[in-house]
Amino acid sequence: MRQACKAAEDLNMAIVTGHTGIYEGLLTLVGVCTAYGQVERDKLITPGGAKPGDIIICTKPLGLEVAINLSIMNRGLAEKLFGSRRARALTRLFRTQSCVREALALAQIKGVHAMHDLTEGGLVASLNDGSSIIAWFSGRI
Repeated sequence: MRQACKAAEDLNMAIVTGHTGIYEGLLTLVGVCTAYGQVERDKLITPGGAKPGDIIICTKPLGLEVAINLSIMNRGLAEKLFGSRRARALTRLFRTQSCVREALALAQIKGVHAMHDLTEGGLVASLNDGSSIIAWFSGRI
């Protein structure tokens, strides 16, 4: 809990509630929390603010969070997939999973109209959330 409180403090956020639990089939303690930050209304950037012609930027490689967590939770499988050196390197990237620092930096740039955390549904879902139309994709993306 001290680590979560320290992280929230570093980001000028407040943890308002949380839950921890141990569940059948899971080998580790599960902990979740709800944290809130504050922003002035005119500086709020939402996923739905995208405009035609906007550039789409991913601040981290797609799938990085999955690869990091796999390296931590199932080292043997990660080593088979990525090799032992890369699996160890991925484990050390644990703290890079948050996108808050990138979001705070991007929010300072004039012309940023929308932001979305891709861990909430992936790239296609995020693009759809940021668009006022529904796009149907066929074939490979």
